[in-house]
Amino acid sequence: MNHEKMFNIARKRGFLWPSFEIYSGVSGFTDYGPLGASLKNNIMQKWRKQYIAGEGFHEIEGPTVMPKEVLKASGHVDNFTDPMTRCLACGEEFRTDHI
Repeated sequence: MNHEKMFNIARKRGFLWPSFEIYSGVSGFTDYGPLGASLKNNIMQKWRKQYIAGEGFHEIEGPTVMPKEVLKASGHVDNFTDPMTRCLACGEEFRTDHI
């Protein structure tokens, strides 16, 4: 089963859907529906019990977004790129992971 077909099934059944869908969506962002949120929370609960509490660790949580200075200092701004390829027939460029 390909990714698109699996995503459509999960969407129809209320597990997840593209974030900001009414604004044409944003690639890479997903909202959890009622079933998806419940499944995610159950997995996280089991994972925490096994790997955090069970191993004697402590959990921390940082921000999801960060200032550009942090990404610059880490090398992401200057060094991160998406691998691209060009179609020899039409000349259009595509991200390699989207082919």
